[in-house]
Amino acid sequence: MKKFLLSALCCMLAIIGMQAQTTVTGVAKDFYGTATIDIKTDYVVDGYITLSFAKNGGATAPAFKKAGDIRIYAKNTITATCASGNITKIVFKISSQGKKRLTDLTPSTGTVTIDQTNRETVTWEGSAETVVFTVGEKAVYGTDGSSKAGQIDFTEVEITYGSASSGATLEMPTASVEPGVIYNAANIELSATDGEIHYTTDGSIPTAESPIYSEAISIDQFGSTTTIKAIAIDGGEFSEVATFSSTLKVAAPAFSKEPGVYEKINYTTGYLVISCETEGSKINYTTNGNDPKEDIAFYLITGDKNVSVLKTSTVKAAAFVVVDSDTIWSETTSKTYTISPIEPFKVAGEITSGAKYLINTGDIVA
Repeated sequence: MKKFLLSALCCMLAIIGMQAQTTVTGVAKDFYGTATIDIKTDYVVDGYITLSFAKNGGATAPAFKKAGDIRIYAKNTITATCASGNITKIVFKISSQGKKRLTDLTPSTGTVTIDQTNRETVTWEGSAETVVFTVGEKAVYGTDGSSKAGQIDFTEVEITYGSASSGATLEMPTASVEPGVIYNAANIELSATDGEIHYTTDGSIPTAESPIYSEAISIDQFGSTTTIKAIAIDGGEFSEVATFSSTLKVAAPAFSKEPGVYEKINYTTGYLVISCETEGSKINYTTNGNDPKEDIAFYLITGDKNVSVLKTSTVKAAAFVVVDSDTIWSETTSKTYTISPIEPFKVAGEITSGAKYLINTGDIVA
């Protein structure tokens, strides 16, 4: 067990080491000034790192104090976002006031270490583009005692972040479905030549602590994009991170005939067949130029539809599925069909017995 944990730890550190790291320090008073205010703007630490704060059901909203500290109260949240790679470490430098009310800080991912002896720092470590922290309700580590409301009160924040670089030795995992738009729910299977596959679906970079892939990942939410990030790990070796993003959409209806000029379109010449490749979808179509997403009435159909076009018309069709009472539409397909019947055969002059006529003009052939 100890060997396994040591191996996992070494592997995680190796993966984190793959990144070109940058560390920046933000001083609260340099950004917010010297006046006490409720925080209503994000704290931009540098061009890539942003901290935002929310009341989130707490009794008091986050505030900046004139002494130069940012005070985040019980139940408030802190959201750290990186626009260039992943954040791997955040160190909050606790103020004098913060030492009195120091509390838990629960992250959405990664781990938090609180300096319970000197109460000078709260440190987060992990790997994520975005991490959300929730402030504890009671000052369990503060000098004022655990009966008081908790706070995370800091004067500075030090953030380390970076983007992935080379160093991998194993082949990247592959997926059974090509990234991009898909039109039916799918189960995506991952495979790797060597090692175990660790993956995430929340946008964060996978490490040895991430879930181990064991079964297909279901993509079944229409209108949403699922991003799978996967890495192969074998002892101290690892692959580059593979990213597979799939967006599940309703396919636009397909028309069996191209737009153009036709004598007619019906059972004798061949119907216009409207179909949709998304299983379980319904199609609405119009022939009067109206938007099929708004004019839903007689022409609502399930499955393929044979359509007759007997006069010049613009046929529009859109498909949809209903998910939890929400209608998810496809893009609209629109094509114009010009109906131009063949003129009846006419003979120039009187019909002569035994004469030969050209069918297209009616002229007599000598």
